[in-house]
Amino acid sequence: MNIRAFVASALLIFTACSAATGQWPAHTFSDRNVVEFEMGGRILTRPGTDNVIPIVNDNITFVNYFDAERATDLNTSAGPEFRMQRMNDYDCGWEVRGWMQDFDTSARISGELQSVAFTPPNLPIDSLLTRFDYDYESELASIEVNFKRYIAPGLAVMIGPRYVRMNEDTSIFTNFTNPLVADFLQIRTRSSARNPMKGLGLGIEYRQPIVRELFFVATARGGVFHNATDVEVTAVPTTLGATGPQQVLLNGRDTVTAGIGELTGKLHYDIVPGNVSAYLGYDALWLDGVATAPRQILSAVGAEPRNIETNTIFMHGVNFGLTCRF
Repeated sequence: MNIRAFVASALLIFTACSAATGQWPAHTFSDRNVVEFEMGGRILTRPGTDNVIPIVNDNITFVNYFDAERATDLNTSAGPEFRMQRMNDYDCGWEVRGWMQDFDTSARISGELQSVAFTPPNLPIDSLLTRFDYDYESELASIEVNFKRYIAPGLAVMIGPRYVRMNEDTSIFTNFTNPLVADFLQIRTRSSARNPMKGLGLGIEYRQPIVRELFFVATARGGVFHNATDVEVTAVPTTLGATGPQQVLLNGRDTVTAGIGELTGKLHYDIVPGNVSAYLGYDALWLDGVATAPRQILSAVGAEPRNIETNTIFMHGVNFGLTCRF
């Protein structure tokens, strides 16, 4: 290639790139007087804790059938998310965000079993646990309203009130026998934990064009919350077919400080330039200072004192959806 051809090609590429840059979607920076509405979903998984304390073992081989890690390892959940914002001529405006997730897990174990955690101390020493049914459900929801301001092209800060709710329920059915009496004792244990969290959220958002049709959006958000936890653990025994009264093992309320951290990345592809884009990305979420239902059961059936316990949970996965501007 001679010098003239090289210069001509370079000028052509420069002109094309300049034109493409001029046609990059304006929403990769700050959209003024434009309503941006986003609707999609998230598929998240909530891993269990690293605590492998055994809960149910084989009576002869001592093989671990069920432990604390499996008890808190929840299934993958698909839930909706939405976001709406409008910016004014001064590069500031309001934004509303929200999402919901439901997680669950269950286990059905039978055989000649033993469980140190769930065997009542007043049973005969040769009693066996022959059945252990476990169900765990967790519901999460979040809604927030943010004041949002762009402080540089593509870079915005946000602050506003946020409400996060986490409701959890765990149900356990245990069946005990001894060599002389079948179905000697059955116990239905239930635990509920309510976490209504109200507080202030903070965050930053960064938007960056990649090519004409693609742009990237990343957000980092956090917050501090007032969490008025409400916990109850009950047990209903059935001895030789006769159901006894409900026993309240733990019933209490506590006020704790909870925290939240959330990282989100979304890659947008313009379907209708400037108006409609599809996105795919990743979400990671941490919640600290929340009461989970399984932890309260272990606290209730253990030694005194029986206190409400809080811990940290983590979830992560993919997000997807559409963004419309009008």
